[in-house]
Amino acid sequence: MKIICEYCGSSIDVNKYDKCPNCMASYKDNKMFKERIEDLKKEKELEYEEKKLNMENKRMANEQTKRILGTFAKVSIVSKIIFIIPLIMFILIITLAIKQFNNNSNRESTINHITTTTTKIKEKEVTVNLNEYGEVTNYKVKVDEIISLDKLYGVLSPSENKKFKVFHIIVENKLDKTIRLDQKINCIVDGYVQKETFYYSKYPDLPYSLDAGLKTEGYVIYEVPKDAKEYTIKYGDYINIVLKEEV
Repeated sequence: MKIICEYCGSSIDVNKYDKCPNCMASYKDNKMFKERIEDLKKEKELEYEEKKLNMENKRMANEQTKRILGTFAKVSIVSKIIFIIPLIMFILIITLAIKQFNNNSNRESTINHITTTTTKIKEKEVTVNLNEYGEVTNYKVKVDEIISLDKLYGVLSPSENKKFKVFHIIVENKLDKTIRLDQKINCIVDGYVQKETFYYSKYPDLPYSLDAGLKTEGYVIYEVPKDAKEYTIKYGDYINIVLKEEV
């Protein structure tokens, strides 16, 4: 992100410099810089709301599909019953007739009904550590790096008694088709979910989808307690990555 120095008019890349490289003036109170920061925050909020809306629409669509399939299943069952009852009656009549004509035989008539049961795969919760993959059916995930960050954009400090922590995440698609990376990611410290920061261009986040058999990487940034030494990154509903800082 670039701004114009209010003192000497030079162009400043805030991702590279903490102050104006020409006149060494601070740009912490620079009007353009503050406006750019606010714009980035609003952009991240809009992206988050859009992602949240897409997930809600997907959930509603899935529920609607389940209701429709349930209705069809009920209709199908009723149709089968209406067809099977006369068939069973006919088979019983034929069986009784055969027994009457073969009193001295030991024949038995057996009707086998094959029932196909579809079992829905239920994932098991997985707990791993730094640099270890946690795997479920569709994908596997690991955190291979923890980064300490003093300030965002070189000037924005964390809240009181907090610090910034950046976690580098790698995701691999195990399927032969594209998957959506819409799983919720939380950072948990002592049982509490921590606050995620807004988008920071130096540490880009994960994309929204991943093609078959490929890997991708991205970052998540959280404000965590200043004295925290252990963090759990919860990816989706089933993968927990326990991370400890070296003392």
